[in-house]
Amino acid sequence: MKEKTTPSGNYEESEFHRQAEWVWQSSGNTEPEDEILRDRIWTRIRKSIRKERYAFYRLAAAAVLVVLISVGLGWYLMPGSEEIRIANENNTPRHITLEDGSKVILNRHSSLTYHTSRKRKVRLSGEAFFDISRDTLHPFEIETEVLRVTVLGTRFNVYSYHENPDSRVSLYSGKVSVGVKNGPEEKIYPGEEYQYNFENNQGVVRKFRRENAVSWTSSLIRCNDTPLEDLFIKIENYYGITLVYDPEEVKTCHITGTFKMEDDISGFFRIIGFSHNIHIEKITTGKYRVISDSCK
Repeated sequence: MKEKTTPSGNYEESEFHRQAEWVWQSSGNTEPEDEILRDRIWTRIRKSIRKERYAFYRLAAAAVLVVLISVGLGWYLMPGSEEIRIANENNTPRHITLEDGSKVILNRHSSLTYHTSRKRKVRLSGEAFFDISRDTLHPFEIETEVLRVTVLGTRFNVYSYHENPDSRVSLYSGKVSVGVKNGPEEKIYPGEEYQYNFENNQGVVRKFRRENAVSWTSSLIRCNDTPLEDLFIKIENYYGITLVYDPEEVKTCHITGTFKMEDDISGFFRIIGFSHNIHIEKITTGKYRVISDSCK
């Protein structure tokens, strides 16, 4: 007679098999064909039991994961922790000292956001110059719309306006790691600038003029053979306006000079208009048309 086997290693399966065996024997099904049928039925039942048990384990694992995520989120947004947003709506750069001692100069129409539970991680919209207090155990992190910058203690400028095709990180001292979010980071050194272009999704490292990158902190714009269109972008960012012009008229225009950003935008327009044969007229509030004959 064929030897009977029972599953091992699991109490629930063994107990179920014992009771099923008793029911089978009581029914009088003892012929060889019946024995084969019994084994086939038991194999199917055992597979079903295992599937249900594994499904339970998966459900339990998911529950544990939810608990861990909840605990982590609770730690990040712990009671008493809040989001702080600092914006500069003034006509001059705004000087800020963060809780860790780091100093920030925030450009006009720019903002800085951070959570009180993570004081050395901030989000920047616009432009700011950072002088970060050194802490080797807690790197300082800055996020913009697309870039991520990680530092220990250093001085650098971050330029990242939502409407502009380029974002830049210009390093003055120390060393920083910079890259696109969820992408590889690249180290840059003093005198180097990381520039990322939204249109072609490419980042490059290049040298930059130190005096030009942070001239805005003194309410100045310094141009050294600067494309006129680049100057227009800076004007739009600084004053929070829109300039309407024909790119074909200005694509070969370049400007050299230092310009004081006046509180009254019309005064600034008169200066660049007189020196570079540019006429700027108001269309509506916050919108101006640019007419240039200097590069035709």
